[in-house]
Amino acid sequence: MGRTREPNVTRWGLVLAVASALLGTACGDDGSDESGASRDGSVPLLDAGPDMDAVIGSDGGVAPQGDGSVRPTADSLYLVPAVIEQGESGQTYLNLSKTFDTTTVIDPKRGREVQGWNYPLTFEGSVFVADSSAPTLTKHSVAADGTLKAEQTVSFAGVGVTESPSSDVLYFVSSEKAYMFDTASLRAIVWNPKTMTLTGKQFTFPTLARPGLKTSVRSDPYQAVRRGNDLFLPVGWYDQNYKDRFVQALLIIDTTTDEVRGFIEDERCGDGFSTIKSATDDIYVFPSAGGGLQFFVNAETPRPSCVLRVRAGEYTFDPAFKLDLSALVGNAAAQGALPDKTRRGFFFGSYDKSLAVGDAKNFWRLHYYDLTTNALQPVQGDATAWSGAMRYYQLGDRTVAARWTWNKSFEATTYVELPGGPTVTKLFSIAAAGTTISQVR
Repeated sequence: MGRTREPNVTRWGLVLAVASALLGTACGDDGSDESGASRDGSVPLLDAGPDMDAVIGSDGGVAPQGDGSVRPTADSLYLVPAVIEQGESGQTYLNLSKTFDTTTVIDPKRGREVQGWNYPLTFEGSVFVADSSAPTLTKHSVAADGTLKAEQTVSFAGVGVTESPSSDVLYFVSSEKAYMFDTASLRAIVWNPKTMTLTGKQFTFPTLARPGLKTSVRSDPYQAVRRGNDLFLPVGWYDQNYKDRFVQALLIIDTTTDEVRGFIEDERCGDGFSTIKSATDDIYVFPSAGGGLQFFVNAETPRPSCVLRVRAGEYTFDPAFKLDLSALVGNAAAQGALPDKTRRGFFFGSYDKSLAVGDAKNFWRLHYYDLTTNALQPVQGDATAWSGAMRYYQLGDRTVAARWTWNKSFEATTYVELPGGPTVTKLFSIAAAGTTISQVR
């Protein structure tokens, strides 16, 4: 199910309602007021940072540093979408920025308008935007000056798809192969992002069907994980009231043959939502914020928030491994996770009602777990608590994350970088709900 559709917004609205009730406080806004600008059929580059006259180059390179890392250059360009809520829906703005650091300043309403909550993706220099009311996806080119222009559109209507193809049902395999996961019919449709056409190939996964439940195959950048030619996707189930099934599951796809290689599930832990591939190629599966509230905070019999693992080279959950996040933080609900750049540790959140002050609902206390020592370490730098799902993205070799402030209108997002170890570096904020982050070049 595409996330630009109303059901997913409703689902998170339910999570927020539960959270607000548990906190015993009313939601409010942060008083922010951003003005928009006139727009036409194209989107000029949104200047950001101190060098407002910098010229966007054509080579799109990145500069190596003395420590071996790769950093942005003056040619870098980033897509930073923002959503301004309008009643129960929203308006998305496709903002482009030359920087993504502490100098970045973004007017969230300057970019091209897109109806509804939209989670665009960038792949090989193009920007892919779903239609919020139709099963179509449009590829946009980005000119040297940062102009965003609509090009080809691919439609999935001809093969029976009715939902919008948002980022949570899309996965790019290569320049000429991508998947669109139609969970309503438990199948994947293969399409070509270069030509924006369907290849005619599909494959199914009927073993995911559960009576009375809807299936969610999760392919967002912080959910799907690739190991060689194998793609691992978290799978979840929920009922008509958006209550999740307590289980962790992974669908495994061979991206060379476009076939299901396997499916694994384990009821020791609940609501597998996001994944991290460690420096040793182990895959860790983490619970969601909604799962923590549902199964621990609001449950008559609390179940621990925990993590399962698939060892490198294996295709089953490790029966000897179960990391109880709740026990690590003094018996509290937990959610995760954000990897540091080295993939030798991760950040996760624990539910702490005392952290909610005023209108801000940042009630997930931040922790860091070191996978090399199997121990918690104090968070360094920006240890601000989180208020929603923990979403991370790769910008080149940089690992960044978007921290929402959950008020009634999702009105603030702060972007942070995770450079390694327990350090969190604050970059910049926008007065809107930030969705997917990506590096165009």
